[in-house]
Amino acid sequence: IEGALKEFSGGKTYFGGETLGFLDIAFIPLTGWFYTYETLGKFKIPLEDKSPCLKAWMKACMEKDSIKRLLPHPEKILKEYAIEFRKKYVRD
Repeated sequence: IEGALKEFSGGKTYFGGETLGFLDIAFIPLTGWFYTYETLGKFKIPLEDKSPCLKAWMKACMEKDSIKRLLPHPEKILKEYAIEFRKKYVRD
């Protein structure tokens, strides 16, 4: 996603440039799961080192009131969705 963001944004905040658009809305829900992947997988996604544009984009998107109201907090995804799914469907 880092490369696509650099290419399509032209160095601006969002995929389409200065305004939040379709690609931003399509991809931002996926980032809410990063915390779950890191926690359950016991690893760290290297956003600071490998994907600084992605990290800045995520921050900018999550500062939008419309997105904050609609997307669940990453800890809620982990506790209410992922862990419950794992209990129900995954055997150790």
